[in-house]
Amino acid sequence: MRMWIVCFCDCGPVWWRWFTRPGYRHAFAITKDMQFGVWIVYEWNRYGVDLWLADTDQVDAILNDVEARGGEAWWLTRRREVNAVVRGPATCATAVKHLLGLKGWAFTPKQLRSALQRRGAKRIVARNA
Repeated sequence: MRMWIVCFCDCGPVWWRWFTRPGYRHAFAITKDMQFGVWIVYEWNRYGVDLWLADTDQVDAILNDVEARGGEAWWLTRRREVNAVVRGPATCATAVKHLLGLKGWAFTPKQLRSALQRRGAKRIVARNA
């Protein structure tokens, strides 16, 4: 089992904004590696996959920034579902869905948030917002 934070936010002017909703135009994931005590940020975007390490203060700053810009962050504890396969278009939402091992329909960030809610995700309210 691993605890994940999934963030939803807007992004710059991109063509797919017509297929998404305000506040749900981008999604990325954060988890903590308990063995090494570092946070791992996973972001799939139009340039490829960005993966970097962060400390707790940096994660707090990310969560504050997401909320300050009208986004949301949700946490859940996940165990990969059996036979979770990404089908359809490659998007930031499908990348996060695959990372978490979720089955089901979720191609947009809004659909991903709904899938997380169905699995018991809880909204995070930033500490310093």
